Amino acid sequence: MCVIRGLAFKAILGDVKFGDGGSWSEARLLQVQYQNIDGNDLTQFKGVRTQAVVSPSNLVSGTLVYPYGRAKRRI
Repeated sequence: MCVIRGLAFKAILGDVKFGDGGSWSEARLLQVQYQNIDGNDLTQFKGVRTQAVVSPSNLVSGTLVYPYGRAKRRI
């Protein structure tokens, strides 16, 4: 048996623990919506200013904008 499967440890991503099958015991899939996009400059997608985490609920950093047409900044 692999030792780290039975332990929880701290990492950059937060506390990590593996389940019986070897995968993470808690899923870490994020749903992100890009908001306040201004123009066509691709560098705005590199930072977190335009990214809002909308799921899972314990990691939410912004509100989902629906329909998405409202998320675009009007010029």
